[in-house]
Amino acid sequence: MIFQKEITATFSVKVPDIEVIYLTMLLSSIRTLSEKKQVGVLVVAHGNSTASSMVKVATDLLGKGNIAALDMPLTVSPGEIVRQMAIMVKKLDQGRGILLLVDMGSLGMMNNRLEKMTGVKLRTIKNVTTTIVLDVLRKINYIDMDLNAIYSSVERDVAHLANNQLIVAKEAKIILSICMSGTGTAEKLKQIN
Repeated sequence: MIFQKEITATFSVKVPDIEVIYLTMLLSSIRTLSEKKQVGVLVVAHGNSTASSMVKVATDLLGKGNIAALDMPLTVSPGEIVRQMAIMVKKLDQGRGILLLVDMGSLGMMNNRLEKMTGVKLRTIKNVTTTIVLDVLRKINYIDMDLNAIYSSVERDVAHLANNQLIVAKEAKIILSICMSGTGTAEKLKQIN
């Protein structure tokens, strides 16, 4: 009740005992939240700033968390990336495991190798997007889900979204065309109209 007297003296207001209880609970929960061990998140993506940009957006919107980015410039060897990932996995681990959010390719197949190198429990979600990073950061910062629960929840959400897009696609007529330059496809589509 010391701060009750301090508030009363400083601001010349009477603070009811129930408000002191609420304030104590709030301050205690803030301390507990900052001391709580979290699942770690490592976002790894090809490019000079792809992973960093996604993590920056997420932390700007949702606050800091046990999350880090590893950009993978095309000039860096796969061996060096694995080494850097292992270092970051160990750094992020608070005993609750690490969720790897990766964009594509061999990054999605490194779970076993990294687990052996680090001794840390890992799960990997491929095809990372900023939306996924936001969702995962929200779950580790505010919901306190464990590694498997986060993994299952995100995988389920992604599958649901893909299924909904597939349903919409079945109802519409779509032309899918791939061209290296993009201009050949545009010219052909222009001729169809």
